[in-house]
Amino acid sequence: MNSIRNIIAVAVVFAAAVAALILWGAGSEKPEESANTLLPHITAVPPSPAGAPSLSPPENNEVPATPEPEPKLASVNLAFAGDIVMHPGLSTDALKDGKYDYSFLFKDISGYLRRADSSAATLKGTFPGETTYTGYPLIKAPDAMAKGIKEAGVDILSTAAKNSFDSRLHGVRRTLEVLEDAGILTVGTSKNQEELNAKRGMRIIDVNGIYIAYIAYTCVTGEIDYSAEPFSVNLVFDAATGTYDYDRMEKDIDFAREAGADLTVVFIQWGNEYYTSAAKYQVELSDFLFVRGADIIIGGHPFVPQPMEMRRITDKYGTGKTGFICYSLGNMASCYTDEFTNLTAILNINAEKNFDTGETYITDVAYVPLFMSDLNAYNITGADGRYKLWDIHAAIDDYESEKDPGIISERLYEAMVKGLSDIHGIFGEEYDFAVKNTVEELK
Repeated sequence: MNSIRNIIAVAVVFAAAVAALILWGAGSEKPEESANTLLPHITAVPPSPAGAPSLSPPENNEVPATPEPEPKLASVNLAFAGDIVMHPGLSTDALKDGKYDYSFLFKDISGYLRRADSSAATLKGTFPGETTYTGYPLIKAPDAMAKGIKEAGVDILSTAAKNSFDSRLHGVRRTLEVLEDAGILTVGTSKNQEELNAKRGMRIIDVNGIYIAYIAYTCVTGEIDYSAEPFSVNLVFDAATGTYDYDRMEKDIDFAREAGADLTVVFIQWGNEYYTSAAKYQVELSDFLFVRGADIIIGGHPFVPQPMEMRRITDKYGTGKTGFICYSLGNMASCYTDEFTNLTAILNINAEKNFDTGETYITDVAYVPLFMSDLNAYNITGADGRYKLWDIHAAIDDYESEKDPGIISERLYEAMVKGLSDIHGIFGEEYDFAVKNTVEELK
């Protein structure tokens, strides 16, 4: 009896299940037959490329931050060389077959000047258009030297120096004309009062969108008095009273700032001749110039190198910034033979402007050590000339590697090794480009 009841119960359950299946099927469509009906459907998502934002929702339902836009920047590389003292020996050496060719003198270093966005130096001497060329105390050179300086890579010259008036006012004016014809911009001397009033003795040039003001002064004068033509040379020291024209310098820097200059470079002839350290007044005057708004100060006149340094300063507007000074770069080219007068450098200063903030700032500084040689003093013959300016590192490397020592003798090599050590002792080894690059490679 019990077994009959169990059979009936199972049948009832089975019938109910069949009915449920029939009702469910009546409300559903039959899926299309395909191979995929037997497998779960999977959508393939290709992997995101490297650096692509994640497609996954952020944790804690946070909305991703909008990335900050990149600032608009411009950069500039400025090159500065020392004083070009136009001694007649340099031109006598350059005269070949009736024409002047200064390429042997500058060949090894011109690339450093040409690669820069703007290259500047200081001229000591005049182009009076005479046929007799002289040295100290009145330096007069052939016009062809202007072309030689331009071909070496210099595109702007400070003409405010001890020797600016060596050919009187005629020489000032003609020197400016000769340099203009050679394609060189000038700063520091003027043809007349009207020109000085219009330009304030400065140049403001656009280099890669960065406006750079070049101002030039001298604190020293030569043999000829030019007090009757005070407009001719930017003299800022009165020897009779022992005072400096602070008012003029401040107004000039203010003018540059108001005219839109992003960087202000001041060339200044000062210091004690043949001293490799800066005088107290040089330090005090540099403090004044930095506070008034100068960014870079390039000194000259002592005939020898003097120290360089980075300064952290606050100008009169309350702006904190970095400034750079070289008290003297020494002679880029000359016939001097006194100790240290053959040592110099090309100084490279990189700067950057942030157009979003309007700020312009120095980003890096380095120098290339140079050695000025009179090959006759080393008993070297058979070269293309007597006077030559060397890249010390390249010359030493060539000699030591025996790759191509060329005309370098053992005596000249030893002089260069000592010269490099002296330059490091004066300028500081940390700014030498070769040392900086070596340090970076070791990091």
